[in-house]
Amino acid sequence: MCKEWQLKSCTAIVCDAKIVVSASSFYALGIRYVGRL
Repeated sequence: MCKEWQLKSCTAIVCDAKIVVSASSFYALGIRYVGRL
C-alpha cells in the first residue's frame, strides 16, 4: 500500500516536472521570438 502510494506520487512529480520543463522552454522560445521582432 505504502509503496503504491509512493509510486503514484513519484509519477505525479515526474509528470509535473515534465509540464514545467515544457512550459518554461515554450516560454523561453516565445521570448526569443519576440526579441527578434
